[in-house]
Amino acid sequence: MVSDAVPSFALGYDVAEADIMKERPRNPNESVLANYTWSRVLIRGMFMGVMVYASFLLAAQSGMTSNEAQTVAFLTLVYGQLWHVFDARSSSTLFRRNPFGNPRLVLAVLFAGISSYLITIIPFFNTVIGTAQLPMNVYLMVLFIPALPTLILSSLKELLKIKIW
Repeated sequence: MVSDAVPSFALGYDVAEADIMKERPRNPNESVLANYTWSRVLIRGMFMGVMVYASFLLAAQSGMTSNEAQTVAFLTLVYGQLWHVFDARSSSTLFRRNPFGNPRLVLAVLFAGISSYLITIIPFFNTVIGTAQLPMNVYLMVLFIPALPTLILSSLKELLKIKIW
């Protein structure tokens, strides 16, 4: 809940995009998911789901215990969401807005990321939640690899001017 709720609240403090008033208003009779929003949710969700599942499988196949593999999948999902929140700030792409333009969002992401890390290294949470401590190289991988879907999809959207994601 920390990985979603805290950054979501911080998004409320984001400054509006400079060209937001140039966009046509949404037809009130249309779905909130109109204008490619549904495809963006579907495509990004699919990429995230595949990445989390693949991280679990790779961790399990590398000899990790089930708790360790679940922790890898959990952190992959959390950090994937934390990277994605910076792209969710804009209807265009991640590269059109300064990622540090909302200091509250940066602090919220840091808080959520550190909290998620801590529940994997504190023995109390290992017992209660079922997380496991991981080697440092695995922590680094689950911190940076989940950024790939957001960076790749935003890059493709920026370069190819594709609106579906």
